[in-house]
Amino acid sequence: MKLYYNILWFEDQPNEIKNYLEGIERILANNGFKFKYEIKDKISQADLENLEQDLRQYNPYDLIIFDHDLGKGIEGASIAKKLRYSVYTDMIYYSGNTSIKLRDKLHEEEIDGVFIINRNDFINSISRILEDLLR
Repeated sequence: MKLYYNILWFEDQPNEIKNYLEGIERILANNGFKFKYEIKDKISQADLENLEQDLRQYNPYDLIIFDHDLGKGIEGASIAKKLRYSVYTDMIYYSGNTSIKLRDKLHEEEIDGVFIINRNDFINSISRILEDLLR
């Protein structure tokens, strides 16, 4: 049985997700997993290209989470578009924007297979997603 659940998280304000990390850790612990995560708070186009190549060779992540607005860096939808065609890991796209706006952005970029979560309901939504993924 796998003991660790690994998440790659793109967020330009890592201090803002501390409660989310604690919530995820609780959910995973209740399901018998230890939580490992890596946060990328800055990513350039070159970094994204390198990451895509690395993940094609070896993908240790069970889930990839990305914020819509990554500040001065790349937008979350761009990450989804680049990585979706390389890896088939579950992905979550979140923001304080409405789900409709996020869906529109994913549709505009022609990206499929990505969960959408509103930041205001993050823990409840990710709880349901994780419970389903872990079954």
